[in-house]
Amino acid sequence: MDNAKALQFLQTGQEKYRAADYDAAINEFWKAIQENPAFTDAYIARGLAKYALFRYNAAIADFDKALELNPANAAVLTYRADALQDNGDYKKAIEDYTRALKLEPQNYTLYYKRAEAKINRGSLSTALADYNRAVKLNPADFNLLCDRAFALQQIGKYAEALNDLTAALNLNDQDAVAHKERGYICYLMENYPAALTDLNRAIALRPAYQAAYRCRADVYKALQNYAQALADYNKAIEIKPTDDEALFNRAIVNDLCGNTQAAIADLDKVLIFKPHFPEAFYNRAVLKFAMEDYPAALADFDKAIELAPDANAYYNRAITKHNLQNFAGAIEDYSRALKLQPNDAAAYENRADDHLILGNTPAAKQDYEQALRLNPNNDNLKLKIARLIPDTK
Repeated sequence: MDNAKALQFLQTGQEKYRAADYDAAINEFWKAIQENPAFTDAYIARGLAKYALFRYNAAIADFDKALELNPANAAVLTYRADALQDNGDYKKAIEDYTRALKLEPQNYTLYYKRAEAKINRGSLSTALADYNRAVKLNPADFNLLCDRAFALQQIGKYAEALNDLTAALNLNDQDAVAHKERGYICYLMENYPAALTDLNRAIALRPAYQAAYRCRADVYKALQNYAQALADYNKAIEIKPTDDEALFNRAIVNDLCGNTQAAIADLDKVLIFKPHFPEAFYNRAVLKFAMEDYPAALADFDKAIELAPDANAYYNRAITKHNLQNFAGAIEDYSRALKLQPNDAAAYENRADDHLILGNTPAAKQDYEQALRLNPNNDNLKLKIARLIPDTK
């Protein structure tokens, strides 16, 4: 064992590390460990170099050895937790951050990092508690405030999220992402003028900010300013042609503007990028139905129902089958729709119509009467029932 040589190799390795020559640094740290197998700093340094190369398992192994030599090292616990988190092992990462916090209870960064691990694990409420502790210890951390805002937004606490983003922007008004996020929260709160102000600012700061264009398009859509919405969806899709959400929403706006073929073309693209998206099949089916392309509409309703059985999809497929003169199939679908939505008067009335076409007058009368109970002011139903009375005496 030659401690002097080990130290020399460590220092050379640190120089290589600072120069971002991580492989060379690892080689020097390895030499240091060969000279002194109990050299904690060499294991730590080698672990950090491996971490920089995204070799998380190898980094964790070096941090394990360093902690075996010195179990009460908060920094190494944090390094290992970081590697565990980046490697997807959030449970163990949380355990290491917790151990580190016992050694450094006033270290706000540890609360912050543990919150991130909890977010990644889906534990929003406990993550928020850690964000709160971190903010209490350091209320002027821009990124921390933004991340807490995201957690608050995820659990529907929009006003609190808005406050955090405002505080963050008071620290740095030049951050496009923070403006976009605050604009999005204003959109969720239906404060559309404020949303536009922030989204305009985000785009001014970052002219190619795709998510900001998409979000601003959503605001214009909510304001029924469809021309501006289309312009922003077009820009968002120009920047990112594979954005299925922007394509889907542009399809909706195209439909609202009467651009049926353009809407269908957008939904075709959505289904290329997201082939198991039931809403896209459903909406395309509705558009094809409106164009009286009933076989194509039926195929899309079939796929939508296969992916996500839904009362509206069954109801509309029933109407499609009726138009294709498949009256028995229509009755089956109205029955399925009514199991999911038993108070749908229109479904009872339409099923009655198809029963009548097939000559099942008693079933038709029963459905008309149920429809009338649900919609007692419908004079047309009363007339239909009156016409059936002679046939059922």
